Amino acid sequence: MELKSVKIDKFKRIDNIEIPLSDLNILVGSNGSGKSSILQALHLASCLLRQVNRIRSNSTEMVRISDLDYLPSDEYWRLGHGADWGNLATSPSSKVEFSFQDADQNEALVECRMRAARNAGISVSGELPEQIRDQFRGIDTFFSGFIPGISGIPNVEQKNSKRVVLKACSFGDSNVYLRNALDLLSPEEISD
Repeated sequence: MELKSVKIDKFKRIDNIEIPLSDLNILVGSNGSGKSSILQALHLASCLLRQVNRIRSNSTEMVRISDLDYLPSDEYWRLGHGADWGNLATSPSSKVEFSFQDADQNEALVECRMRAARNAGISVSGELPEQIRDQFRGIDTFFSGFIPGISGIPNVEQKNSKRVVLKACSFGDSNVYLRNALDLLSPEEISD
């Protein structure tokens, strides 16, 4: 199935936006207009969908902050647009939808609703249809990647674990872990 559009509600600078997608997509806008918020929302939602035990619309599961490969801010409860996330069903939350379509024009919608959990974590609910599940699920399955700008690459770099590399890159330290990140993209690593 092919990803055709994404929709983001109430995440950082984004109140509500739906973006139709093609093979190449370029975000253009002034500083503070929400370009990074879009990318962060998509990547956080895909990471949560991968790491949550089960995804259901009628109940929530919690992903501990310490288990996340990516988190746009240490103050994750402040990721809501206009209001901090709460931990009740009626509290402010954010939602990301991925709309897919197959060659026969059949559609599948993936939904990830996120809010603060009672403990140090993010509470997740939503929908992940069976025909899309393999694209998001699994400890070694990565639907998206988010690596902020790269500058100041060091001459020497030590080998680090996958979790260390992913976390460091998501926090903007991709320059220090460039060789490790490239190594994760090698065919041997992808097939494992």
